[in-house]
Amino acid sequence: MANGLIISKTADEDKLEIYTHSGSCYVIDADHKLIDISFVELVVMRAGAYSADRVLEMREQLKSRNKIH
Repeated sequence: MANGLIISKTADEDKLEIYTHSGSCYVIDADHKLIDISFVELVVMRAGAYSADRVLEMREQLKSRNKIH
């Protein structure tokens, strides 16, 4: 959801509708998983290089690596 800020969300039995400031509407299945990502992580995902799950794995790896050093 890179088209704008989320302005409202509506939940139904089997879906979640998300409306953005730019007027876009996204519909997500009930078994969705919302994640909190940074702008840089979003750019990596949009470029098609990595999935959201892979980006989260890399984030954790970087956190662990930084704790060691």
